[in-house]
Amino acid sequence: MREVKIKLYQYSELSETAKEAARDWWRSVDDGSDAWDNVREDAAQVCIKIHVLSDTRANQGGFTNSALDTAKRILENHGAECETFKTATHFLGARDAAAKHPDEDARADVLEELEHEFLAAILEDYRVYHKKEVEYHDSEEYIAEVMEANEYEFTKDGKRFTV
Repeated sequence: MREVKIKLYQYSELSETAKEAARDWWRSVDDGSDAWDNVREDAAQVCIKIHVLSDTRANQGGFTNSALDTAKRILENHGAECETFKTATHFLGARDAAAKHPDEDARADVLEELEHEFLAAILEDYRVYHKKEVEYHDSEEYIAEVMEANEYEFTKDGKRFTV
């Protein structure tokens, strides 16, 4: 039997070169599902189901309740600086104006079109949000947080140590 002693380091104790090796390891094992989960969960809280999520093309999805319910939930749960909040505010204003249309058939058509445009805009907001989440999950800051929170151990050259 051979016994080997090896010194292990926390991420914060590594040299910059070793930290880069550790980050490369993380990027090779991280499948990006956390970013997807964050976006999907946020959308579900405001009654949106995202079927297809992309960084580069339009998302696909729909309201799980009504467009009005989604807009109200966004105003209750998202901050005023959030793009979804701005989109919901715009939709509600346009909806209120359209509701005053004197012709009932025309009013229904306008409201339907507004809901369609609102859904497309909200899905675009979530596409941008997802892209930012992916970029953050690839950042040195996020990876350092993960390494430290999980107390991963590394060799001096930044290779992940497992027993």
